[in-house]
Amino acid sequence: MSDDDFAEQIRSIFGGNTEPFKPFAFYNEAGDEIEFFLSNDNYYGQWINHFMTVYRSEETNEIIGGCIHQLNHLMKKKVSDE
Repeated sequence: MSDDDFAEQIRSIFGGNTEPFKPFAFYNEAGDEIEFFLSNDNYYGQWINHFMTVYRSEETNEIIGGCIHQLNHLMKKKVSDE
């Protein structure tokens, strides 16, 4: 069985996603964070600080997403700074 035949067999079993990727974001209430993805590349996380993690493509190292943590804390700090 060729690689292409195997891939086709897997797609037929599990259903291949033929839709093009669309960037998306979502709010995780339990973690009080917004996570976003600009690409469907495989990625690794790079911790920036307590409030930000960026996701980088394993292939290109470009930023393809991220996570903003502790949103309620950040918003309260922003309001108190004004």
